Amino acid sequence: LHLAQFYRTGQDDDLRKAMDIGLQQLELLPVGRQERSKCLFQLTELYLVRHLAGDGETALKYLQEGLTDDHRDIRARLNDAVRILDSIEKSHSDNEFNPTEKSQLLSVYITLVRLLPRVAFFGLDLSNRLKALSVGQDVAATAACRAVMLNNVEQAVEALEQGRALFWAHSLRLRSEYGTVPERWRLRLLELS
Repeated sequence: LHLAQFYRTGQDDDLRKAMDIGLQQLELLPVGRQERSKCLFQLTELYLVRHLAGDGETALKYLQEGLTDDHRDIRARLNDAVRILDSIEKSHSDNEFNPTEKSQLLSVYITLVRLLPRVAFFGLDLSNRLKALSVGQDVAATAACRAVMLNNVEQAVEALEQGRALFWAHSLRLRSEYGTVPERWRLRLLELS
């Protein structure tokens, strides 16, 4: 409510109240509770709103902690982290980040890339698994770009290789046998796949 009020009026007091409530909630949630990760992501977003006031490092610290909290479903953490990272990429220019924050952001991306193999095994239907893999490709490419901007070529190559290996390994497993396709097209589709 306070955050919505802040977006409507722009009053710093509303943002401060929202942050105070979020921090109190985090103190009350012990490690091991699923809600803790969600709270960490919410605090990340609140601190990103205040990024220009110098709270980028705190926001990225909460993002990293929320991403690595294994007590919440990996898919939910991935979706929240990707949503926040997309927001960062769209609304914050690189000039707004100091060198420490740029390094932290790269660390978040590398952590996310390393968690991707766990996500690809979830979901029984093909479309959900392919969707998870496509998200992984974008994350790996962005991680590599961030690493190159920080002159860290080894991490860039590692991120690209991990993303590529994950995508191809799981894509090959997800191939269809095309059992419902007529014979003349089925053989050609099997060759192509």
